[in-house]
Amino acid sequence: TGYCWCVTPQGKLLHNTSVRHARPKCNRRGKMRRGSGLIGLRNQKPKKECGRIERSNFINNLIRSFTVEFNRTSEVPKNATELELEKQAVSWKFGTLDKDSNKTLSRDEYRELRKLVRKVVKPKKCARSFSRFCDSDRDTYISLQEWTKCLERRTIKRPRGNKKKNPDGELGVLQGSVPLLSSDTAEFGAERSDRKEEPEVNDCLSDRKSVLEEQSNLESYVPECAPDGRYQKIQCYKSTGYCWCVHEDTGKPIPGTSVKDLNPKCDAVQPPSRPMKGCPENRKNAFLKDLMEFLSQTMEEQKLSGSDKGLLLIDQHPLNEQIAAWNFHALDTNKNKMLERKEWKTFRTMISTHKKLRRCGKKLPRYCDVNHDRRISMTEWLNCLNAHKSSSGKYGRC
Repeated sequence: TGYCWCVTPQGKLLHNTSVRHARPKCNRRGKMRRGSGLIGLRNQKPKKECGRIERSNFINNLIRSFTVEFNRTSEVPKNATELELEKQAVSWKFGTLDKDSNKTLSRDEYRELRKLVRKVVKPKKCARSFSRFCDSDRDTYISLQEWTKCLERRTIKRPRGNKKKNPDGELGVLQGSVPLLSSDTAEFGAERSDRKEEPEVNDCLSDRKSVLEEQSNLESYVPECAPDGRYQKIQCYKSTGYCWCVHEDTGKPIPGTSVKDLNPKCDAVQPPSRPMKGCPENRKNAFLKDLMEFLSQTMEEQKLSGSDKGLLLIDQHPLNEQIAAWNFHALDTNKNKMLERKEWKTFRTMISTHKKLRRCGKKLPRYCDVNHDRRISMTEWLNCLNAHKSSSGKYGRC
């Protein structure tokens, strides 16, 4: 996978030290950026995955766009080779985006580029995950080192006998003349103002497939996935014997959980109880109990009516977790593994006529949204409902 990280003299993984295609600075742990994780490229729909060949085509097309723009707007050295020119163009583009000249691109600095890339550069299925692919340590910032490593020209090796051209034109950009990928390009001004940026979706299954396709060493780390596409709580690097706990939505390691030749006790790593604004602790506990009963009743009614097709229960999980997960999937109408604001309206309508649930129920979305991104992940949902607590009884698989 190209990842390296620091360990203790005993071989124990040090959190927040993993980097991709570079050597970690193990003697400067305090200065490492937050958010490192063993995560690769992700996509939402299997049929539209960005594989190795597609990604190479995308990077080459993007470099071509930068080079054309560089030629139009800068003085180009006369004797520069094509490879030298491309490297200069990539470096130049980084400089135009780096407004504060700190050799790091923040999300605000590359947001407009990301929007334009998704409209212009092919294959489009790779454009959606462009910023995530370049941000190898997942800290939402793209350093100059990450940028130059990400935007290196790829050599495309196709299977023998496959001379068929891609019907979607993936070997070229969208238009015959390569457009300028700058935020002030006039032809995109009208669309940019009223078009919302789509959220990127975390998907362990796509991540795992991408790693398996690219790895040349069978001893590389391969993520383990749950049936719903999230990461398994326990991840292991089998060739070293180390296992650790991760956040199920992102796959990022949980500090202090790494052990060797043992399975870490990830269920013991529970988030602390948080206050719900406008709903005191005793009332909150009663509300969550009543809500779980309401969700259980809703699930049973849907099962009896036969309108729960495709909503499966994982019978080895605690009953409360099964109930909460079933309702999450029922509310997640666009199947992006996130409850968004439109989907919360359905939930609010459900509980608006229930006297016991109405008051605290209005506060639930903000309470569940721990990272304040206006979306509720499965893990946030299960945690805020206390669904991980043990409960008696099991449901069979639907």
